[in-house]
Amino acid sequence: RQLVDEEGDTLLEVTCDFYGALARAEEQGLRPGPSAEVAAELGGLVTALRGLPSDRARDLLLARVLQAQASRLGDQQAYLQACHESLGLKEDHGDLAGQALTMGMLGNFFLWWADKPDPAQARHWLERDLRLVESMGHTGALSSLLNRLALALWLQRSDQPEAGPQALATAQRALARARRDRHAVDQ
Repeated sequence: RQLVDEEGDTLLEVTCDFYGALARAEEQGLRPGPSAEVAAELGGLVTALRGLPSDRARDLLLARVLQAQASRLGDQQAYLQACHESLGLKEDHGDLAGQALTMGMLGNFFLWWADKPDPAQARHWLERDLRLVESMGHTGALSSLLNRLALALWLQRSDQPEAGPQALATAQRALARARRDRHAVDQ
């Protein structure tokens, strides 16, 4: 089924435009990070997608475009709004891998990019991400996720004394996972 908006744009055309925008950004060396030009182009795609009838394909593409746009916005509130909208669409349609990715983005935001880092919020999102990743059996990036969670816990140790030992245990788990992954690669 093709979805068409008022201007006659199909979901396929918007999808091609989206990947074209990402490819042009890549060619210009514009990696994810604040870029007004790329964010504006992606904003136009968000508008086009919102003009199409809602269904699973449209909503999950919109979620993906919002996620890509969020990583290129310089405004922190706009970043959070785009991430939360993307996450909501992914939850509505059961996109577990997409949810985990967005939760990881939110955890990273509160650890590294927020004007005022918020370890409690980082921990919240990273713990949700971890539960989802483990439930799906996706362990490829588990060591990295555990390291970020250990950092969030460590940063909370002055407010929550139990967070220090939890941070150490989580870091040890990350190290064990990395060793196991390394051993599997060496085999």
